[in-house]
Amino acid sequence: MIGGDAYDLSDVRLLVVDDNEYMRRLVATMARGLGIKKVCCSPDGVEVLKNRDLQRADIVVSDWLMEPMGGIDFVRAVRDRSSSTKPYIPVVMMCGFTETTHVIAARDAGTSEFLAIPVSPRALYERLLHVIHHPRPFVDAPGFFGPDRRRKTLPGYSGPERRTDEPFVIDDIAPDPAAPDDGRI
Repeated sequence: MIGGDAYDLSDVRLLVVDDNEYMRRLVATMARGLGIKKVCCSPDGVEVLKNRDLQRADIVVSDWLMEPMGGIDFVRAVRDRSSSTKPYIPVVMMCGFTETTHVIAARDAGTSEFLAIPVSPRALYERLLHVIHHPRPFVDAPGFFGPDRRRKTLPGYSGPERRTDEPFVIDDIAPDPAAPDDGRI
């Protein structure tokens, strides 16, 4: 238990994919400490996909930097509905690089949550609870299939579709039709 009431994770089936044996063992030990009884580990995303290991998992924790298949490519393969056995499975991406570009790349590949290395039991617990209690709807758009990447809502947004190029009004201030159009915004 980490602060407050603990959530019962005993029925969660966790798959840890990392080519570093120490990290696999560390995450598995943390998961078991959080009450997860069914933890499976694999050093290779290619083998996970080939052996259909996803079928036996509820949540995947994957490292970013792996060989022979990196974490981003692994997530893209998991999200590929033409070949994946479980394209909707939550994937938590672990990464030692926490720059915005890495977080965005993971999100754009279809990652459900991002977990910074070094990993703490609290952070792992929070990410697991987030994918359980707040699963994001999946988006099927040209060039992307995965959890909805939007985390924030725009206050005052009044357009029908946020992702279109259609103009929308943020507030109630309308341009003055009598004002000269000098081409400036």
